[in-house]
Amino acid sequence: MKTLFRILGYLIYIPACLLFFFELYRTVLVIIPQYQIYKWFVVGMVAYFVLGLFFRKNRKFLQTFSHELTHTLVGMLFLRRIHSFTAERGEGVMSYSTGRFKLGDTMISLAPYFLPIFTIFFMLIKHAVAGDAIYIFDGLIGFTFAFHIGCFIAQTGSYQTDIQKNGLFYSYLIIATFLALNTSLVLLSIDTNLIPAIKSYFITAWEDLKFAVEFIYSKISAIISK
Repeated sequence: MKTLFRILGYLIYIPACLLFFFELYRTVLVIIPQYQIYKWFVVGMVAYFVLGLFFRKNRKFLQTFSHELTHTLVGMLFLRRIHSFTAERGEGVMSYSTGRFKLGDTMISLAPYFLPIFTIFFMLIKHAVAGDAIYIFDGLIGFTFAFHIGCFIAQTGSYQTDIQKNGLFYSYLIIATFLALNTSLVLLSIDTNLIPAIKSYFITAWEDLKFAVEFIYSKISAIISK
């Protein structure tokens, strides 16, 4: 059964990874002419890396805290019973009950590598407010996204038990897939806000997927008909 689910996972995630990276490429092309809209987002990112120079002693703890907090929040989303959550400098543990069904355990274990929870928090707040202060949230989104990039660089590696237990290739495939998706949504939300960004992203992705399937089908049909 585990092998069957793994094969099914590959059949889903490999095309999804290719699609989401294509959409990320498309997103970058779209925002380049509108670079001025992203100035506060960039300011927030730069601010994080500058301030990070003065908080190096606590940065590792904050990264560990964020890592375990993400495990915990995603575990709660999958209706897991959380037993404990501890974070120390460079080391943390989150314990939960899997129950009879282990569906979602892979997402719980890998979420810290692709899910910028603090960025999503400010994206949600920005969506709920309006006015002249909106640029502040663009800066906070950039700041927290830079923090996530820092966490990703510092914590992603084959030494991580989260990655080892799911298999290196399979883990990296899932991480790459959802990292591409989330990065696109973060970038699009600066211009169009969160809900419109999600809607436009998946409409475009669906159209691109249909085009790809139709193109492949036409090529296969042409080969068979010869």
